[in-house]
Amino acid sequence: MVAGSAHIEIITEAVLKDQFGPSAPDGEGRGTYMAGLTFRTVSLAKVAQALQTENIEFVRNPGRLVVPARLALNTLLEFVE
Repeated sequence: MVAGSAHIEIITEAVLKDQFGPSAPDGEGRGTYMAGLTFRTVSLAKVAQALQTENIEFVRNPGRLVVPARLALNTLLEFVE
């Protein structure tokens, strides 16, 4: 996988659900948790190809790919260029 940098941001649960919908993690029973990781990559096409090769489900949106939290230890993975 081709990843250049990572980004961490603190957001409210409402913003999280608005931005990622059903891909967002389930925060039930937890006061705080890591909701997701954003990786900046040089090629979304290469990331998509790597995820497909490994049969990892992802959601393709304009300018980003998202691996749902339910598939990544309850932390969504976002890839952007």
